[in-house]
Amino acid sequence: MLILHTVLIFTGSTAQEANEEQHIPENRALTPSDNYEKYVRQTLGTFDDVISETALNLYPSTVISPDYQINTMISDLRTICPTDYMTLIASSAFTSNVYRYVATFATSQPSSPFGSSFKSHYAFHGVDSFAFFGTFDKLVNPPSKTEIRSQNTFREEIMSFVENGRPKSSDWKPYPASTALVSEVTNVTSGYHTAECNFWLRNGFFSYAWIN
Repeated sequence: MLILHTVLIFTGSTAQEANEEQHIPENRALTPSDNYEKYVRQTLGTFDDVISETALNLYPSTVISPDYQINTMISDLRTICPTDYMTLIASSAFTSNVYRYVATFATSQPSSPFGSSFKSHYAFHGVDSFAFFGTFDKLVNPPSKTEIRSQNTFREEIMSFVENGRPKSSDWKPYPASTALVSEVTNVTSGYHTAECNFWLRNGFFSYAWIN
């Protein structure tokens, strides 16, 4: 097996990477939950009815909202689970430590981070970059106390990694032992959406990944 010696690696995702556009066409004749379930069955049902029904069980419309669930589902399928897999490969190939985080914080008000007319409500793609560079005021002015705390927590973890080779939180272990969920505080978990990622990866959805 090829063992590579290199710098430490830090991989990150945001919990709703896909929250940059409207995914489900509006249908006023249906409730939001029914519209969500119809959309999932139409899109994933082209693979297999079992795929679409399992996805609906893993991402039930009754948790937070159908809009939240479709953004979470697409983000898991397209970015989070594939990045987990790539991070696992890196942790096996490199002798240095590899750390993994998922940013779960969002702006206190809907925002248009990249100038589009669409308003993001959740932890959209790039919200961690705004936190790192201290530019939440470009999204919400002035930033709320919650946003400032999330920004400070995220920057402290990153700067500790840069300066010391490990995050600030002592219980944040190298991947795959743990994944950190970063918001106002850092919550370390043994795995983020493990059942969901096992489902997507085992059913061949890695080929649909957005890797950046």
